Amino acid sequence: MTDTAGPTHHPQYYFEDGSIIFLVEDVLFNIHRSKLVQHSEFFKDMFLSKETGGGGEGQSDEHPIKIPDTSAVDFANLLWWMYTPQIIGPDCQITSKMAYSILVLSHKYQFPLAFDFAAAALNGPKLNLPAVQRLDLARRQIVPQWLLPSIYGILQTPFASFTSADARVLGSETLRLLGTAQEKIEEARKALTFFRPELPHPPNLCSDKAAIIGPDCQITSKMAYSILVLSHKYQFPLAFDFAAAALNGPKLNLPAVQRLDLARRQIVPQWLLPSIYGILQTPFASFTSADARVLGSETLRLLGTAQEKIEEARKALTFFRPELPHPPNLCSDKAACTYGLHICWARLGVILHRPGHPVMLSEALKQIEAGDMLGLDRMSLACFQNLVDTIRPHFKGEAGLYDFYADAIAELKVF
Repeated sequence: MTDTAGPTHHPQYYFEDGSIIFLVEDVLFNIHRSKLVQHSEFFKDMFLSKETGGGGEGQSDEHPIKIPDTSAVDFANLLWWMYTPQIIGPDCQITSKMAYSILVLSHKYQFPLAFDFAAAALNGPKLNLPAVQRLDLARRQIVPQWLLPSIYGILQTPFASFTSADARVLGSETLRLLGTAQEKIEEARKALTFFRPELPHPPNLCSDKAAIIGPDCQITSKMAYSILVLSHKYQFPLAFDFAAAALNGPKLNLPAVQRLDLARRQIVPQWLLPSIYGILQTPFASFTSADARVLGSETLRLLGTAQEKIEEARKALTFFRPELPHPPNLCSDKAACTYGLHICWARLGVILHRPGHPVMLSEALKQIEAGDMLGLDRMSLACFQNLVDTIRPHFKGEAGLYDFYADAIAELKVF
């Protein structure tokens, strides 16, 4: 008769001073109950219920708490996170498989910080979790926000690269839809390849298919403006299209005030809002007396008010200082993050108030979101994401003011 080997102690996570013993598959883990309670609502509730029931379960190798439907390797990975403080960065010692198992188990056993850590790792530049696994996690409601991005990734994946395991995860109906989608997409691409557009080459806009509105077109802003006005008055549609195209081209630069005038006179009404937005960004000092007569007193009053309010919003943002939570296990150097934030905000103040060429808040926010602002490279990924989420609402005030005053100016009755 052969003796059956009993459970073995885990070589790393069976602590002599541990206070709770688990059996996962055939491996015993003796770990610290206080750490589990600190990080996991699941185990906190488990211990409360077991205290109520009694029985001494988990106090000896002979009576461990059994963890079903979990592999010992995955459980050890979760404990690695719990006992080894980590941040997401170039020195983070984690693989895709480890991060994946931590993500799944931290969701199952309610370790929120471990979940955030693993999700950030799998979203970072170092690890590259395949789209099929991302879809699986989304469908299992572990990371539901990955659903559509993973599907788009799979749609661009060649069928030949799918493994048998991928096929089992995707399922037959998903594979059928993927194959159909890829066929239809390929048909559309081929159809475009064989499509040859026919150009009408209208008279006065294209002479022998060569003279177009471009660098060789001999026309000035004043000429195009006068052609536009008269062609509208006397109904020369081709001349009107020619002049409008010229004034919209890169060579000519019709001032926003003249564009607004043309829009208000219903010559080119579609220029109304674009011209107003252009005027809202124009310094008052650049308006001429002729501009003032075109704009009118009420428009100028609204413009002045708008520019004051917008400047107030920009100054308020400059003096705003976002607070970062620096979550444990996601940020190991609070000082570096804070210093990076100070550099970023100093740079923000410079570009927002640079004479002559100030940057709009929406553009500044895009730079920050892309990580292109000085100082952001010093911040941990988690703190950077917290920063973006915190400041985003504060950057919307300027756009709201532009929209409000643009609508107000557009609604003015001009006689």
